[in-house]
Amino acid sequence: MAQIFQNIRSDIWNVIGDESRFVGKLFAKIEQKTGKS
Repeated sequence: MAQIFQNIRSDIWNVIGDESRFVGKLFAKIEQKTGKS
């Protein structure tokens, strides 16, 4: 049971990591377009 929970938790962290990377790229593109960089 604990192993299943660990697997689910690592899957969730992977999804969160992917989303934060995607959001970071999105904000970088927006900043490039507005010329804030």
